Amino acid sequence: MLLAQWSGECESQTAYFVSIADGKVRGIFGASDSTGHGWTKDGRARVRLDYSIFAKNRVRVRAGMYDVDPLTLKRTLEKRVPQRPHC
Repeated sequence: MLLAQWSGECESQTAYFVSIADGKVRGIFGASDSTGHGWTKDGRARVRLDYSIFAKNRVRVRAGMYDVDPLTLKRTLEKRVPQRPHC
């Protein structure tokens, strides 16, 4: 499994997992500003989410540094971080 990034509109980064077996691409936080920061010793990806994700006027996922399981996409918030400005 690869931890990859794509630079989109306004040069905003989005982190993805890419399977080396079949090339399948999976978004970690959807189309949100996120950056890959490597791997933990236990095989989870370190990913920073730059701003909170809202749904129905409620915070669904807070901005922060997450450890993400590449198989299940289970996210564990390790540290909250201040939101970065949008473009």
